[in-house]
Amino acid sequence: MKDLCRNLKEFDNAIAAAYPNVYSVMIYQNNKQIFENYYRKAKPNDRRIIMSCNKSILSALAGIAINKGYIKGIDQHILDFLPEYLHAGSDPNILRLRIKHLLTMTTGFYYQRLAADSQPVYVRGESYDDMIQYILDLPIKNPDLTTFTYSNFEYDLLHAIIEKASDMTVVEFANKYLFSQLGFDYIGNTEYTTHEMAVFGLLYLNNGNYNGQQIISKDWVEKSQMNNNGSGYGYMWWVKSDGTYMASGSGGAMIMIIPNENAVVVSQTKNLKTNWKSPHHAVNEYLIL
Repeated sequence: MKDLCRNLKEFDNAIAAAYPNVYSVMIYQNNKQIFENYYRKAKPNDRRIIMSCNKSILSALAGIAINKGYIKGIDQHILDFLPEYLHAGSDPNILRLRIKHLLTMTTGFYYQRLAADSQPVYVRGESYDDMIQYILDLPIKNPDLTTFTYSNFEYDLLHAIIEKASDMTVVEFANKYLFSQLGFDYIGNTEYTTHEMAVFGLLYLNNGNYNGQQIISKDWVEKSQMNNNGSGYGYMWWVKSDGTYMASGSGGAMIMIIPNENAVVVSQTKNLKTNWKSPHHAVNEYLIL
């Protein structure tokens, strides 16, 4: 295990000079905070949108929902929860879709992406009264259900399923089973302080345990970081061959779990679609290598 303290000054200088999108970084190693800094007039109590890092948080809620019995398991069909969306014109392949396909983003739905992170299919859906109906009416272009395609559709479907299964809003479910145990409230606007992001990271670093309480099962944490079909993606977590895995959002927001170093690195960043650099590069360059 490397001592991540050895190059913190160089790391700090690099973030300040070469990562203008970054507002904050916090690092824990061996469950102790070893670094915290704020940039560009940011402050510790600032709450910021963490973009697609929320996918990894939703994955945690799915694991809890399964553990609590709201969802039978990853092999349960999604239409068990959303039967009203099936109609004569539906792509028959949606009958095959299971929770695991949402978690691993292998549903096969048509999802056009263009340059500069443009998502025309998803944006078009935002004008519909019912996004779930819009998604489930799209054709499934990869019916093998093993091809990874990163999209927002799976997040929306899983979000709806947790609500349907639990008869709670995701906000209510998250506060009851996750965030209240971590010592803070989720208010539903997907904004978090740097410290709250770090606490969630520590939960995963410690195999779902926080302050002696098993909040997420160890099995779920382990399966979440598996590299499915070589895609580099687990259960809504990006995974690397060295065991590191990460919640990542557009603009560079991240919750980076580094089991080999018993460490968590998190960052708040500007909400950018283009021209941003993830601070995980600085972590690799100055702290790990």
